[in-house]
Amino acid sequence: MEPHNDRILFQAQTLLALSTSSLAFLLSCVLAWCGIFIIAVLHQVLLWIIPAIFILLIHLYFYLRFCFDQGLLAQLIDAQQQGTSIAEFTTQLDQSLIFFKLVKASHNVRNWDDRFTGIMRLFRYFIGSAVLMWLYLIGLIIGVVLCQV
Repeated sequence: MEPHNDRILFQAQTLLALSTSSLAFLLSCVLAWCGIFIIAVLHQVLLWIIPAIFILLIHLYFYLRFCFDQGLLAQLIDAQQQGTSIAEFTTQLDQSLIFFKLVKASHNVRNWDDRFTGIMRLFRYFIGSAVLMWLYLIGLIIGVVLCQV
């Protein structure tokens, strides 16, 4: 096996290991949303829920995209173990993405380094949306406490 293929497989396995942390971040974001909902209902200010719903939907979108990419990486590893070359798998993947209109037919073929960079960027956005939700919850708590003092 070529050293480049070994590096691609190592990166794929590393990104797959993030799956447990991605679920934890999703659940923490849902928990934060529940806290925002409770605070909004208790203080009868339901407008506070609207930004939280928006952040939660963005977070869910990033989670689903990241899960899709994780599935592709798992298939890459399975294909490699079954003897399919990475180049052949990449060609099949690109053809499938074009067939399902997930990318344009005129889309340039990306190498795996670019794909991994994109997946990591997506993961950072996912983490950032969770942090944003928690900051919003903390801000609401501080606002409620300061208004009661």
